[in-house]
Amino acid sequence: AFEPTAEPKRTQGARYLATSISAATLATGLFAVGMRGGLLDARLLHVGSTLLVWRGYTFPLMRRWVFRSRG
Repeated sequence: AFEPTAEPKRTQGARYLATSISAATLATGLFAVGMRGGLLDARLLHVGSTLLVWRGYTFPLMRRWVFRSRG
């Protein structure tokens, strides 16, 4: 899924860190909004927000930005 890159590890690490922190913030925000609605159990909201953020945000960013290849 992720192609190797010749970029410096520091640059790639910084992009990875930014993606991880923003993904955690987004998942926490979705969880908080879901808890205010009170429609689902907290365990389901946690799993749901984590999966939603991974599929729609983290994985695409990791593939296109963090581990991008410059060919």
